[in-house]
Amino acid sequence: DNYGVASNEYGRFVAVGTHRLGFTDHLTGEAHGEFLRDQQSVGLSAALLWPAAGVLSSSIAGSRSKGGDGSLLALGFERQSRWLSFGGSAQLATERFTQLGLQPGQPAPRQLGQAFISMATGGYGSFGLNYAHQNYRDRDEVKLVSASYSTTLGKLGFLSLSVLRSLGADAKTAVGLIFTRSLGENTSASASATRQADSRQAQLQIQRNLPAGSGVGYRLLAGTGDAERREAGVSLQNDVGTYGLETARFQGQTSYRGNASGGIAMLRGDTFLSRRIDDSFAVVKVPDYPNVRVYADNQIVARTGADGSALLPRLRPYQKNSVRIEQADLPLDAQIDSMQLDAVPYFRSGALLQFPVRRSRGALMTIILEHGEPLPAGALVRIAGQAEEFPTGLRGEVYLTGLEANNRLRINWRGQSCDIVVSFPATTEPLPHLGTHACIGVKP
Repeated sequence: DNYGVASNEYGRFVAVGTHRLGFTDHLTGEAHGEFLRDQQSVGLSAALLWPAAGVLSSSIAGSRSKGGDGSLLALGFERQSRWLSFGGSAQLATERFTQLGLQPGQPAPRQLGQAFISMATGGYGSFGLNYAHQNYRDRDEVKLVSASYSTTLGKLGFLSLSVLRSLGADAKTAVGLIFTRSLGENTSASASATRQADSRQAQLQIQRNLPAGSGVGYRLLAGTGDAERREAGVSLQNDVGTYGLETARFQGQTSYRGNASGGIAMLRGDTFLSRRIDDSFAVVKVPDYPNVRVYADNQIVARTGADGSALLPRLRPYQKNSVRIEQADLPLDAQIDSMQLDAVPYFRSGALLQFPVRRSRGALMTIILEHGEPLPAGALVRIAGQAEEFPTGLRGEVYLTGLEANNRLRINWRGQSCDIVVSFPATTEPLPHLGTHACIGVKP
């Protein structure tokens, strides 16, 4: 209660629960309940996709309170396509029906209805028309009709025009115009003007949105007309939180606000500090490879830490999220089976994405014969215990992968063979050289 005026002032305790279940690809059901000490309400909803027509939805609900029992019925239809969308909904309730959002003793609206249609044309913009009717028991009914038009002005920007008119004895019309222009990848400027019968207002705003990963954003706003308005804000985002500072001046009063938010995620024994997690998340593992860039939907969102792990705090639930890593951040000896994985997490749950990347433990070495000549090109080298054979190149050089700390090599050339022992040192070099080794018993 009194949000923005009083601190920590709350009303009644309430418990709310919703369970949604997809029975088929075309039918989704939902159960919802709201429970207070002196009132309770429960309801069932369903949404049916009819591919030839659109989405049909329906809801029924009942409630109990000190004022008596009540019920609610709602129906809706919506169809969306590339160039034409339309639909509508209607809700009917008895006088004693109650739910969260209605004050104690306040009668439920008799009827709420809405209808809309929108059309997108190729090069001539998009049109929209909307009608809303709200019929109350304790005050006058409300009827609103609105129309909108938006279009792209080439490279100049985007223009949107809207007209809203309230119907009835006290009819009023409001007109709004907004022009938006891109100033860069995350920065835009907009100018807007609204006019009603007794009010005029104009605003200019420049803002830079926070990136998907770490970065800085800001917003500057100036308004003139019936009331002068000034606002400024800056925000910062890193891997463990989002922070902001804002100031505003309106009608001669100045206010300030600061905020900080973050989160903690735990998955399979690992704990991560992160930005606030509102939906779903994933833990990316690229074992033993730190500072590797991680992309979600082609936007950089994180870098792996010292253990090769990174947290992605913003994934869409029940949808395919394409996550990939930057190949340029991996050393030359990394064997990569896949650079991209798809995550489809449950709502507000975590997914583990283990990228199949491992060190090839590869190295160069030079092999010479007994009298100092290089091992002929084409000779085959095999690591004991492995099936793969590595051919020798010019000057007796051979590139080996899959090496252990200590290795026994078998060298074959025209029916002749020899064995040598080599060590693979612990090193961060992308292509170490193991030195020169002699093959005794093989002749050119």
